[in-house]
Amino acid sequence: MIRKGKPQFWTDPFRASREADQQQPDKVKRPMASGRLDPRVALTFGGVLLVVSLGAGFYQNVLFGLLLVAYFRMNVAYSLKLKHFVILDIMIIACGFAMRAVGGGLVIRTGFTSWFLMFVFFLSLFLAIGKRRHELLLRRNGGCI
Repeated sequence: MIRKGKPQFWTDPFRASREADQQQPDKVKRPMASGRLDPRVALTFGGVLLVVSLGAGFYQNVLFGLLLVAYFRMNVAYSLKLKHFVILDIMIIACGFAMRAVGGGLVIRTGFTSWFLMFVFFLSLFLAIGKRRHELLLRRNGGCI
């Protein structure tokens, strides 16, 4: 849960992200977009979450810590730029789910097969495509299907 919250705390304070969120009805009530949360507080909190979660991750398992670093960097890159590229968007979402599955295996110190990883990746890809398709239909039909 800690590592999932970090990327939003790091990317929402940027002006472009806040202004884009203010234009979307489902995001305008978020603390950052609505102005209830100061961007400096969010960046400070995000920094604390980053340090604590990475420290805990490396303490658990060095490979898990490295995976957290890669996951964090991927999420920041996604939030800042990569979400605007259609195919890359859904591939990164699927990779994020696969990385979480690998992270779980590393933490509990169990092996995982290539079949498991492929299943997680393709199921995530299917869900991401379905979500994007739903959003496209909502946009085409003015918010209702």
